[in-house]
Amino acid sequence: MRTCTQPSLFASALEEGRFFLEGGERMLTKAKKEQIVHELTDNLQKSPILVVVDYRGLSVTLISELRKAIRQDGGVLQVCKNTLAKRAIQNIDIQDAALIDHLDGTNAFFFVKEGGDPIAALKQLVKFGKEKKIPEIKFGYFEGKVYNAEGMIEISKLPSRDQLLAMVLNTMQAPITGLVVAMSGIIRNLAYAIKAIQEKKES
Repeated sequence: MRTCTQPSLFASALEEGRFFLEGGERMLTKAKKEQIVHELTDNLQKSPILVVVDYRGLSVTLISELRKAIRQDGGVLQVCKNTLAKRAIQNIDIQDAALIDHLDGTNAFFFVKEGGDPIAALKQLVKFGKEKKIPEIKFGYFEGKVYNAEGMIEISKLPSRDQLLAMVLNTMQAPITGLVVAMSGIIRNLAYAIKAIQEKKES
């Protein structure tokens, strides 16, 4: 196994039919391709979110830093050929054909493992992108809808699971009537936020 030390090798690995792993690259056999499609299908089925990013400019060091940042919240960044990703997406219950139609160029796929926090992990992805200027978010899929980059950034501003728990704990300090009102307000505000993002996307 050769070690991938330059971004150019990283890009050529996909173009030549190789898959970039944590430690390097290798030629893909038919069996390995089937394994990748199976694993990606399984991961996407369990993930509440999918974000497609352009990995151009990401060195091996930056890839490692990004993976470390999102891993703490269950986030995963996987790079594979678009043909294999399309097969995996076709295997899951995503009705919006635009998701597959937009799969071109150099893509990496962000998703969250079962039990992870999709919003917290997305926050880390967006934060990394702002600080490093890469990777560029192309589009994403959340709550049954496809969003552009701007929409995914807006979704990242929603409260994470830990933030929601903190809000609930704070409301528990109040009398029971105040707790009911506060909880209703939290749920209502989240619903309004998601609806506003969807309406902005459709306009």
